[in-house]
Amino acid sequence: MLRSIVILLLLACLSLLAFVSCEQTKYTGEELLLEIDSLEHKFAWLDHRMSQEYWDLYTTSEADSFEFYQDLYSFVISDERLLGRLQQGRQLLKDDVNRRRWELIYAKVLLGRVESDQEVSHLRDSLSMIDITYRAELDGEQKSNAFLYKTYRTSRDRALRERAYRAYCSIGDEMGDGLSRLFRIRNQRAKNAGYTNY
Repeated sequence: MLRSIVILLLLACLSLLAFVSCEQTKYTGEELLLEIDSLEHKFAWLDHRMSQEYWDLYTTSEADSFEFYQDLYSFVISDERLLGRLQQGRQLLKDDVNRRRWELIYAKVLLGRVESDQEVSHLRDSLSMIDITYRAELDGEQKSNAFLYKTYRTSRDRALRERAYRAYCSIGDEMGDGLSRLFRIRNQRAKNAGYTNY
């Protein structure tokens, strides 16, 4: 009998300890500021690395680590607890400077969540590849956008300028439907997050 009482007391103590450890601790303004500091540094570094990858992609059509940094970015902003802390955190900040920092970080996290959505990112990346690799035809030859731009801005031949301009803008025919779809999907994801549009 005594043994049963001791076991019941131990179980009650363990249950109480588990309840206390599971109880959510109050999130403070200081913790939120540390979170914001950390996110500012992470985003600055990731934005720098992604810019380098985009540069490689646009100049060489290859970027070895592009997907790695995209996945890393998605990992940072996909944390549901982080989003919850940011959502509840604005009222913890008293001064205007830190509230503005919160607004910028919160917006970046929300935009990042939309952009890392699989449907959005796949469509956006496929449109980027069209933009990178597309070569319009001018008088039967494929020309770069830089050549077409220079031609329609500087050629003395008015008819050539018009043809160059139309060729330069022809990428719209290739990307128009995809861009419209991308706008619709982004707006839908933004509405799911409680905003009227992207």
